[in-house]
Amino acid sequence: MPCMNWKLIAAVIAGGLAVAVTFPGAATAVIPLLILAVCPLAMIVAMAVLGRSGNKGKDTSEIDELRAEVARLRGDVPAQERLS
Repeated sequence: MPCMNWKLIAAVIAGGLAVAVTFPGAATAVIPLLILAVCPLAMIVAMAVLGRSGNKGKDTSEIDELRAEVARLRGDVPAQERLS
């Protein structure tokens, strides 16, 4: 299955064991929910990782234009202060 990652499965197992040790009565209710949540949790983690990658590998021409404009405007600031 594409949404199964061994790290996530290990984390779910560790969470299930932690619940089983801490709250033995709740383990029978929580562990099946953790098993069902593996795929949605994997999707959330994947979205977070991809969202964090930002513009890597994308066209950065607009960013370069904005940086050039900021540099130009910063150069204009001392000239404006001298006029005041």
